[in-house]
Amino acid sequence: MSQPTGRKGDVNSDEPAGSHDLTKADPCTRFESLDAPGETVGMAQMISRPGLSACSANPPSETSLVPPVSRMPIELLAEVFVHLHALIWLPNGIGPHVSHDIEETVARVCTTWRVVARGTPKLWSAIGIVSLYRHANKYLSTCLQLSGDHSLSIMCLPKFLSPTILAILLPHSRRYEHLWIEHGSSAAEGWIYALLNEQRDFARLTTVGIGADVWTTSTPGIFDFLAYAPQLKKLTVFFFRDCESDAILSIPPLSSLTELDLTYKHADLAALLTTLSPSGPVLQEIYVDFSREQTFPDTQPIIMSALHTLTCYDTGHIFMRYITAPNIRAILLCAIDEHASPCLSLLTFASSTASLQHLQSIEIRDGIYNFDEEASRMLLRSFERMDALRNLDLGSEIFSMSIKSSISKELYVGLTIRDDAAVALLPALESLVLPYWPDQTAEWNALVRSRAVSRVVGGQTVVALDASEHRE
Repeated sequence: MSQPTGRKGDVNSDEPAGSHDLTKADPCTRFESLDAPGETVGMAQMISRPGLSACSANPPSETSLVPPVSRMPIELLAEVFVHLHALIWLPNGIGPHVSHDIEETVARVCTTWRVVARGTPKLWSAIGIVSLYRHANKYLSTCLQLSGDHSLSIMCLPKFLSPTILAILLPHSRRYEHLWIEHGSSAAEGWIYALLNEQRDFARLTTVGIGADVWTTSTPGIFDFLAYAPQLKKLTVFFFRDCESDAILSIPPLSSLTELDLTYKHADLAALLTTLSPSGPVLQEIYVDFSREQTFPDTQPIIMSALHTLTCYDTGHIFMRYITAPNIRAILLCAIDEHASPCLSLLTFASSTASLQHLQSIEIRDGIYNFDEEASRMLLRSFERMDALRNLDLGSEIFSMSIKSSISKELYVGLTIRDDAAVALLPALESLVLPYWPDQTAEWNALVRSRAVSRVVGGQTVVALDASEHRE
């Protein structure tokens, strides 16, 4: 039986196209070889006949000798390429991307794959400017052309941006869906300034991440371009080190935000509340990290009816005092120092929210905060409004055994269930972690025993503890 024979370069051939020999191609010109006319049309013709594979024109007896991958329907092959594309990018839609790998290993395997790749816009929709490319202009032009009108995911390190590259990218701002700008200095500001020009349209933009070690700009309104992104869902802003004392981080009010991740030492709490207030009905997750003492604005709490997860680092817990979140499910307070007052923030939050029937988990950890008698009383008052709480973790995880949180006996006694109690505190509690102190072993044992068996106390069903830990 004869082998199927296809001319080198034919759609039905599994041999690499001669015009794309990587051993001969100049890296500076290899993107030019993807611009051969007619292949996009060929893809359209192939897709117009569902189920067609690269070898479907051959007789069945000959097709059976062709490797399975070559008999794969082109629709499925395109999905495989897209899946490869998704694996290279991080799950949240933004991350490191090396388009050259896709271009060389997919679009250059054979003519068939090249045609399918060129006809799959999503494969070219992720653009990474993360190193110096000699052929960067051609790379960008190829991606922008072959991605058609598909939404774009862009990650860039500003130090690699040139005026020429910006001139190529910025006219396509209406197609941006994910935008990630990161650098070790204030170079990110130059890219943001470019976004501000001409009040560009960001109609599809849903995810923005901007980060640097420091933030130095004192220009107000530098983030105003976000006001032209009506579909913005997730915003990440992080500046790790000390910023200039006169630096300004002013974000315009956002109405469609569902997730916020903010790390900024000099955050202005009043300005942040103004930014988030319009998103109150839709904002679901918040992470805030303030590393400096905050001034307390004279303002009423804003309602965040959709918020279900709140994570606060360092002095970020103060943010809790200015929101109400009736549907909150989990609260995590981290890196609390010994001078902070997270219990007061928690009590203020609990007192301002009419109901906390959905709150299931509270963790206060990774700090050296002391739960003294005053803090313990505030915690116990907060717990009175948390009948649905299932997980309570106050066991700070400190690497130094000489520095750890202490806890008042009053908290142990308050959490202990007495059979003659009129009301059972935290009746749904299933998991409990508290810091370990040798002189409080008796109180800990009494607490655990009181919650070892499920029973009715004060008209409430007390759930038996499923897990408990006296963490050293």
